[in-house]
Amino acid sequence: MLAVTDRPDGVRRHRRLWNRGLPQLTDGVVTLREVRLSDAPALLDAALSVGIEPHIAPPPPTTAAFRRFIRWARRGRHQHRIASFAVIPAGTSAPVGLMQLWPLESDFAFAEWGVLMDARYWGSGRSEEHTSELQS
Repeated sequence: MLAVTDRPDGVRRHRRLWNRGLPQLTDGVVTLREVRLSDAPALLDAALSVGIEPHIAPPPPTTAAFRRFIRWARRGRHQHRIASFAVIPAGTSAPVGLMQLWPLESDFAFAEWGVLMDARYWGSGRSEEHTSELQS
């Protein structure tokens, strides 16, 4: 869904869609949607979960700092530099993680991604579900 063709009209369409916001992706097991300011407390909890620290860059240390990060991410989406999705398991409303994509080329034909997931969800198989949502 986030893939862009190498045709110029595909790139223009991609940019128009991102100006409006990111798509919400769901498969009945997990939902990926654009991060919101209200996600800050839950994302801070996920980033501070026991065991995650050695695997990630230092996260924003407070809820206020996470809100600044979310504002930055939303500006970055509008500028076509990054896509930041909250990871929300089915049956819950609070995110348990964050998935980000950033382009390696200006047309987003190639991208890297990063994942921050609450350690309590490691080994649940959900990470594979999240990544398959982004690849479709």
